[in-house]
Amino acid sequence: MHDRGAGIVLQSEALNLLEGLKLAARADISVESRERQYLNKDGSVGSSGVSQQFMTSWGALFNSLRRGFPDDHYHTGFKLVNFNSGEREVTARFENGREETGDLLIAGDGAWSAVRQQLLPKIAPEYAGYVAWRGCPLRKMLCPPHCSKPFSTSSRFFKCRAAISSATRFPARTAASQKASDG
Repeated sequence: MHDRGAGIVLQSEALNLLEGLKLAARADISVESRERQYLNKDGSVGSSGVSQQFMTSWGALFNSLRRGFPDDHYHTGFKLVNFNSGEREVTARFENGREETGDLLIAGDGAWSAVRQQLLPKIAPEYAGYVAWRGCPLRKMLCPPHCSKPFSTSSRFFKCRAAISSATRFPARTAASQKASDG
């Protein structure tokens, strides 16, 4: 199951691209889910419905796409400082002084993206007032003895609530959102 399914729906457009370029086959990077269920804390089914989907993982998508990208054009371990773009090319400058020029710059540099900060300097990540968490625990850790339906054909969602202290600080929290919540 590693790198085959952890809650990301494999959209048909992505699958068509991967299979068309012969980078991956559906069976190799996904698991089928035929039903969606929402479980209550006690393990009982709160609601359910038919929902055929193929689930995948970030690792499976990344590794499949990476196989189709030449090593000499894929650079890691460099912190982007800024970039300049012209009509036909873009030049990226890195913290270690290295510069690279090409047709396209793909910025995968995270929540505090240097590219986003250069293009949209007034926009910054902001704490939304809640925390979303995803995980893929082992079935034996979740399923009480009365849960008999196999997880292999269902996507299950647990209703959870977490209390977060107002003193908790998150890196993406801005001064404005802090002031509003301290109100």
